[in-house]
Amino acid sequence: MSTAGERLSEAALTVNARIESNMMLLTPAALAVGFFYSGSLQAYILIVPYVFAYITFVMALGCGLSDLGRAMRKPGLIAAVLVLAHVVLPVIAFGTGTLLFGTHSPYTHGLVLYTAIPLGVSSLIWIGMTGGNLPFALALIVLDSMLSPLIVPATLELLFGAELVLNARGVFIDLLLIVVLPTLIGAALRDRRRAVAEAIRPVGLPLSKLAFLIVLALNAAAIAPYVLVWKADMPQLLPAILLLIGAGYAGGALMIRRKLTRDRSLHQQESQASLRLTMAYTVGIRNISLGLVIGLAYLSPQATVPIVLSILLQQPVAAVVKRMTDKRRQLGTWAKETRE
Repeated sequence: MSTAGERLSEAALTVNARIESNMMLLTPAALAVGFFYSGSLQAYILIVPYVFAYITFVMALGCGLSDLGRAMRKPGLIAAVLVLAHVVLPVIAFGTGTLLFGTHSPYTHGLVLYTAIPLGVSSLIWIGMTGGNLPFALALIVLDSMLSPLIVPATLELLFGAELVLNARGVFIDLLLIVVLPTLIGAALRDRRRAVAEAIRPVGLPLSKLAFLIVLALNAAAIAPYVLVWKADMPQLLPAILLLIGAGYAGGALMIRRKLTRDRSLHQQESQASLRLTMAYTVGIRNISLGLVIGLAYLSPQATVPIVLSILLQQPVAAVVKRMTDKRRQLGTWAKETRE
């Protein structure tokens, strides 16, 4: 006979599965709520970093410090991700912004800042739902976040000179509290108190999905006033952001495909599809909440528009990728059953 705790875990996992299967609908719904109720939600935008910290903690419960250590044994792959995310994409962003708005436009600043901010914690939600390599993604995000106090100011200074100046210490502290500490606490809890981690995780997972939807709604509420003010620029901004997001997803997937052809050990360790999804989500999704904090604190409100507008496309694209992945897996299962 199952205990009350086991029944609660089973119910929570059922709810989690139901939420995951409907993310294609829930993602735009959360964004719509944020836009339509922007005035009522503005007061709660300050909680976004703390909600993200909770999401990071729950995701970290699924892998221990030893898992993170093993993930760090792929230095070539990690270096390739960092170069793609913070060298190749910023150049694309700078070129796109200069072509459309001019070198010194706040929109160009925002597009470049989008590619300079760390890899997004929310990618863990999608990687977990699609069966990707969660420990490796966590290791990448933590490492990238720890390097971001150097990467973000250096990127902006290299491309814009003294025109833009950031408080690296403030950025570092924000990243430490939002990403690094929750990850280390969750991973350490799994290593040292696995039973406790396993008890928390079933209930924590559906709550983390709801927390993620709350973050989407609050980000949408944050950008709604700016979107209305500069709505005439949206026809140019949205395609530019979509280009950067698409380049991140495609670049991540293509990069790992090339690495797999050269490094057979990677192919033996895990499936090619799993690694492709992990890289696509990791490079394609950025920490928009942190970008919002940095943009509003150190740049002009106009420069913040392209950074946070990406939430309109970043998460829906993630949902589309998941939907396509689910369809491919269903077709693959059907084809296998047919052959058998």
